[in-house]
Amino acid sequence: MCPVFPTILSNAAITANLCSSSAANLSTTSQTIQEWKHFYELGVFSYCLMTNHVHLVVQANDNPTAIPQLMRRLAGRQTRCVNSLEKRSGSLKEGRYKI
Repeated sequence: MCPVFPTILSNAAITANLCSSSAANLSTTSQTIQEWKHFYELGVFSYCLMTNHVHLVVQANDNPTAIPQLMRRLAGRQTRCVNSLEKRSGSLKEGRYKI
């Protein structure tokens, strides 16, 4: 059984400039959250896009891998975006997301 209360999540980045720092990239990150919340059937109550991390308030469902998969997809898309813009490669994240 899933927890009744929403979960607060945050992911931190190594770089100070994630995709969410420009208007176009803010929209891309927002679209990513919307797309994958429906795919994984999660309730996303709110989110806050910062220049180097994202905060989410998420309600889990009966799939125990749904939240980790959402965070993985979000981190992957942000990493590809920044690496493309900055002509670099490698990870942006300091590690897994925090609950």
